[in-house]
Amino acid sequence: MAKETVPISVVQLMNIENIPLSLCCVSGLALVVNFIQCPVDCSKCLWESNITIRSAKTIEIDYDSINQIVRRYYPDIVFLHGGEPWRYRYTSEFLSSLNKLDILKGIKMNSIFIYHQHIQDILKVIELSDVVLIEVISNNIDAENIVGLVEKIYRDKHVEFVVIYDLCQYKYLEAVINVLKEHGISVPINISLIDIDKAREVYRSIELLRKKYPLVQTINATVSEYSSVLCTKCRLPIVVREGAKVIEIELDNECRCKYCGYRVINVSKNICRARKMYRLPIRIPLM
Repeated sequence: MAKETVPISVVQLMNIENIPLSLCCVSGLALVVNFIQCPVDCSKCLWESNITIRSAKTIEIDYDSINQIVRRYYPDIVFLHGGEPWRYRYTSEFLSSLNKLDILKGIKMNSIFIYHQHIQDILKVIELSDVVLIEVISNNIDAENIVGLVEKIYRDKHVEFVVIYDLCQYKYLEAVINVLKEHGISVPINISLIDIDKAREVYRSIELLRKKYPLVQTINATVSEYSSVLCTKCRLPIVVREGAKVIEIELDNECRCKYCGYRVINVSKNICRARKMYRLPIRIPLM
C-alpha cells in the first residue's frame, strides 16, 4: 500500500477559546494539529485549510513528538483542526496512540459530509475522540441530519457547533435551534466571522436566538454580552468573556452552574474545567 500523504501544516499551542470551544476546558490550553487541503475549498477560510500541499509546506508528526510536547506544556486537549482530518487513515492511528496520555482528544468536522457515504468513516474517528466540533458553513444542509448526528454521539462525547456566519445566517441558525429544542439537545453554538463588518448583524442575531436557546455566543464580539456563555436553565453568565478572553468562570468542578446548580454539559467526564487558566493570548507554533 502506498504511503498516505497527510497534509498537516502546523502544530501549535493556543487558547482553547480560539478553536473555538465554549464549554470545554474553559480558558485552558490546546495543542492544535492543523490539516490543510480541505475538500470544501472555500474562497476564505478561518482555519487556513483551503490551501493545498502544492502551495504550503507540510510536516510529519509522530506519537513521540506529541508525547514530548504534552509532557513539557501539559495542554488540556490535542485537537485535530482544519481540512477534514477524518479523511485520513493516519488520524485513527494518531488518536489511538494518544490513549496512554492524560489528555482529551478533539476533532473538527464539516457538517456537509454527515449524510454522505462518508458517515461511517466519520463515526469511527468520532469514537476515538472526546470532543467533536461540528462546522456549519451552508444554509443548504438539512438541520435534521445535523441534529441526527449530534443525537447519536452527544451522550458520550462533548459536542459543540462552530457556525461561519458569513455563509450561514440567522434563518438557518433558527431552523437548527428549533430541531435541537425538539430533540431536547443542548450544545453550544459558537458563531465565527470572516467579515468583521457583520459584527452588529451577529449581535442582533444572538439577541434573537437566545430568546429560544441561550447557548449562542461569539468570540468575535468586542462586547462581553455577546461573547459570554449563558446557563441554559437560569440564563445567567457562567463564563464571562470579552471576545476570546475569559474574565470569570461560574462553574463548579462538576460543570454545574454556580447560580442554579444545573449541569451545563451532557457527558460524564469533567470537560468544562481546565488544568490551569490562561488569561493572556497564546499562539505558539511548535512544529
